[in-house]
Amino acid sequence: MMQTLIRKNRYTHGYKGFVIHYRPRTAAQPVARYEVLYGDQSFGLFDGKAQAIHYIDQLYQMQRLGDVGKRMCAS
Repeated sequence: MMQTLIRKNRYTHGYKGFVIHYRPRTAAQPVARYEVLYGDQSFGLFDGKAQAIHYIDQLYQMQRLGDVGKRMCAS
């Protein structure tokens, strides 16, 4: 199932319930980064938006496989 990236404002996008926040470069941080957030939890910084999206997709894949494993053990 394909999800779309929803632009909330200039620096923030929503994807599968997560927030991808763009952190522009500064004098202290010379590399721009993307932070993946879910509520108050941060899942780290990524060099590109595509990497952040791929990470979220991996989280969903692990959750789906975890649910299948639980159902198999319960049988």
